[in-house]
Amino acid sequence: MDLALDEVDGAVPPVEWLISTVCEAFQVPPSVAKAELTANPRLVLDILDLRRYAQAKADVAAADENAKISQWALTWVMDVHEEIVRRRKAQRERDGD
Repeated sequence: MDLALDEVDGAVPPVEWLISTVCEAFQVPPSVAKAELTANPRLVLDILDLRRYAQAKADVAAADENAKISQWALTWVMDVHEEIVRRRKAQRERDGD
């Protein structure tokens, strides 16, 4: 679990941790979380990623110069921001602006 939390390449958290995360996010018991992960794994994981990103973005936005922001949160938010800017610029160029 420690290796997965430290984002070591190839480290996978126990399935119980994922079930617990789904329980917490959706306020459901473990049996429901497990069933949803089995029936709709991509949807559940996509929603969890969106929730993590929203929290990371909020943390970055609320931070002042003395705040401790995790590097992964800051990098993720900045990468998404750069992609949005890139797509907007490409759209303007296609539109002839």
